[in-house]
Amino acid sequence: MAAAPKTRRRFETQIYGTVGIPMAAIGLPFAVFMPHYYATDLGIGLEVVGLIFMAVRFWDMASDPVMGILVDKYPTRFGRIRHWMLASVPILILAGCALYMPP
Repeated sequence: MAAAPKTRRRFETQIYGTVGIPMAAIGLPFAVFMPHYYATDLGIGLEVVGLIFMAVRFWDMASDPVMGILVDKYPTRFGRIRHWMLASVPILILAGCALYMPP
């Protein structure tokens, strides 16, 4: 007889979900305010802005499985995911600063 699946406590599930908070904090204002800014202040048509956002989603469709393979293939003594998350923090900070505080 198979063993019962291990259940997670609610607290553990909430902790796993907190990883998405910084991404939402950066991504939501971008998705809400940037299309209007691009269309009005920079003079880029909304169609082009929509195509750019769609191209980014298509890029995500291609790169997410590749990142999943890399995460599974190269574990370290710190775990499978932790080192990738730590490596992404400086990139996320620089991208957020460049996006929201341009020269």
